[in-house]
Amino acid sequence: MRASLTIQEGGETTRHRFVHRTVIGRDSDCAVVLTNRSVSRKHAVLEPVEGQWVLHDLSSVNGTFVKEGRVKEVRLSGGETIRFGDVRAVFEVIDEAEVSGARRLLENLAAGRGGKARPMAGLVVALVGILLLLLATLWSRRTPRATASPASAPTPVATPPAS
Repeated sequence: MRASLTIQEGGETTRHRFVHRTVIGRDSDCAVVLTNRSVSRKHAVLEPVEGQWVLHDLSSVNGTFVKEGRVKEVRLSGGETIRFGDVRAVFEVIDEAEVSGARRLLENLAAGRGGKARPMAGLVVALVGILLLLLATLWSRRTPRATASPASAPTPVATPPAS
């Protein structure tokens, strides 16, 4: 079950897509990082529960609001307006039929703990791949190549003299 959160903060609009439990807050460990000081370090969490998305406030100081009412926990439907402190967002459920297989694969490969992308892990994997290619190239250049030996060369056939 996929969902998105379109956030309006500091005059910019960003869209975050997720498929798993997602923590929202100012802390850099959060899957959705907000910079506004009215947002707590770990402000709220969105998670799929029994086929629906549930929003939990994590005891934030300035509160989490849905339809302008402060909430501790609420089941969400598509198009709901949420406010984390002073930051406004719109929650949407993404139709599975609209998501391609390639996009699903990329989302799953890029997701780390909490669905947060891990660019350092990608860099490490790329560097290990390059190192392996380099080692394979060096190994192939140092390994003697099999050459035809005289014993395996074709034997010339003697032709009888012409009469």
